[in-house]
Amino acid sequence: MELQKQFHYNKKWNRLIACILYPVILELIFHWIVFPRSSDSVVYLAYFAAFIGLCLYFVTGLFPSVVNRVLFYVFVAAVWIYFAIQLIYQYVFRVFFSFASMFAVGGDVLQFRNQIFNAIVANLGYLLLLLLPLVLVVLSSVWLFGFERENWKHSLAFAGSACALYGGFYLLLIQGGTDEFSPYDLYKNEWVEEFGVERLGLFITVGKDIKGLGPGEERAEAGEDIVIITRTPEPSAATPEPSVMPTDVPEESITPMLTLTPAPSPSPTPTPIDTSPNVQDYDFASLAAAETNKKIKTLHEYFANEEYTRKNEYTGMFEGYNLIYITAEGFSPYAIVDGLTPTLKKLAETGFVFNNYYSPIWGTSTIDGEFINCTGLLPDKTYSLRRMIGHDMRFCFGHMFGELGYLTNAYHNHSDTYYDRDETHPNMGYNYKGRKGIGMSKVNGKYTWPESDLEMMELTVPEYIGNEPFHIYYMTVSGHLEYTFHDNRMAYNNRKYVDDLPYSDVAKAYIACNYELEKALAYLIEQLEEAGVAERTVIALATDHYPYGLEKKYIDELAGHEVEENFELYKSTLILWSASMKEPVEVNKYCSALDIVPTLANLFGLEYDSRLYMGKDILSDSEGLVIFKNKSFITDKIMYDSRTKKITYLTDEEVTEDYVAAMRQIVKNRFAVSKDIIDLDYYHYLPKLPVKQEEPAQE
Repeated sequence: MELQKQFHYNKKWNRLIACILYPVILELIFHWIVFPRSSDSVVYLAYFAAFIGLCLYFVTGLFPSVVNRVLFYVFVAAVWIYFAIQLIYQYVFRVFFSFASMFAVGGDVLQFRNQIFNAIVANLGYLLLLLLPLVLVVLSSVWLFGFERENWKHSLAFAGSACALYGGFYLLLIQGGTDEFSPYDLYKNEWVEEFGVERLGLFITVGKDIKGLGPGEERAEAGEDIVIITRTPEPSAATPEPSVMPTDVPEESITPMLTLTPAPSPSPTPTPIDTSPNVQDYDFASLAAAETNKKIKTLHEYFANEEYTRKNEYTGMFEGYNLIYITAEGFSPYAIVDGLTPTLKKLAETGFVFNNYYSPIWGTSTIDGEFINCTGLLPDKTYSLRRMIGHDMRFCFGHMFGELGYLTNAYHNHSDTYYDRDETHPNMGYNYKGRKGIGMSKVNGKYTWPESDLEMMELTVPEYIGNEPFHIYYMTVSGHLEYTFHDNRMAYNNRKYVDDLPYSDVAKAYIACNYELEKALAYLIEQLEEAGVAERTVIALATDHYPYGLEKKYIDELAGHEVEENFELYKSTLILWSASMKEPVEVNKYCSALDIVPTLANLFGLEYDSRLYMGKDILSDSEGLVIFKNKSFITDKIMYDSRTKKITYLTDEEVTEDYVAAMRQIVKNRFAVSKDIIDLDYYHYLPKLPVKQEEPAQE
């Protein structure tokens, strides 16, 4: 009898050891796979995984043995599935999976089953390595684990142990320091997923993810508070050329800062330039004084003190023109090839030329990139555009141009409902059509993958070409991964155009599928010229994200050198062109996709308030600022890497600690302000202002 009791006692201890070791081992394996070069300590993620294991042991001892056994198997299987999904998702999309993305996209993700299958094949060895602990635990549990119900004393003891372990975790975090993005700061204050997964692990990540599912989540963490900075805006002086090159960025990737190349004067007699503030009649101070909602009041106070930008020599340059605005899937400078893409090359080099333009990647890569391009706001976590359905989005171009009498249509040549664009884009003021509404063709009863940008242009241009003034928005898809000649119809169709290029097949497939965009733009310009409206139409084109579907080695191949990963990887091309421009305008200010909306608003002479956008008019005298997902940033003076806190100087101008601290706070503010605008429907709290009607330009 005594031997039998000892045997049962040992089986309980075996289960305890397995419950603790299983999550710890999975965290360590995942960290090794995804962050092979990480120098961060794994103590925090291992400690918290052990705490989860102790909780598992406690729960699987509360019920009858059959129930406890089932709960144990469900947990260990669910954890493995979650880790496997994160591994594959990060491999494909270069960001981490969230439940918000799953609920938003749902079954539509199965449209990418070929890419998912290929990712599984590529990571099969890693998946099996993650599976090994699961197999060992399940097999061991059959003979070596005891699942009998614990008596209340033992359960209480283990509950106390779990609480003590959790308290110890807090002490461990504090001991590691409370600096920005330290494990303590990430856990308590300022969650940044990229750092959180690496430094604290997936168990804490899933908790943060689930906590953030609810709409309008309270921002209780101190690190996310908005710190109001009182400043007096002044025109900035021209930035001198740098004499010190960055040490961690290839020299060929940095363009020295110069002043803007001025547009040619239309007459020998210069006209005085209006440099008044680009603001509207919002009295934020009065709105704040009358507001009882604490968060809305804080936003009013923030905007009352926010720095505005000024009108400039480019204000109203395109007033009354038509605007065709394109978010191009996976577009990058590498899609522009001498001798192969003359239209893209002309648009990139003969309009406004932005030499230091960046397009950072965000949590839900495509739709968050589209969100920034369309709103001038920073996305919060994932799928911000969907979270704003039903909110006031009056500062999007669909509404702004629509109020001026423009035809405002939006088109996308993939699924009508993917990312709920059939709801998000009408909410931005557009008459929206996806591939079904456009009438995209099918092959053997199925749409091609990806669909043709050229065909989308051919089917949609007749809908607006004779209906001036018009503002048209396109979201393309031909440049979507996967970049192979057998999984990408556009790459397959255009293979003959790239066969002679001196690149690998993967790199050539990327160029080939983007060649469909070249053909689409060539057709578009031809139609504009034939209709006689090219001289009064502006084409703006920006990517949603860098081509993350290309492995780094292929990006290096296309770039001709090893691309620096913290900043240079996200350097891109912004097209802003009109046939009416006689000379290119070269701009060397550091800028990003966040700045597109206010820049276009200024060029079109729209009535807008520059304080309400997180980006700024690139052509104004404001300082350049590029903001990245992990709160790294670039200004006209420095590059700041939030991971290492390393500062790379871009000029020989002295940069003080106060300047760096102020810029860090500005970046944090813009994330926090954007989050509250999204969650609180902030624009709804602003009074409606009368619309100034403009006459369209005539030939």
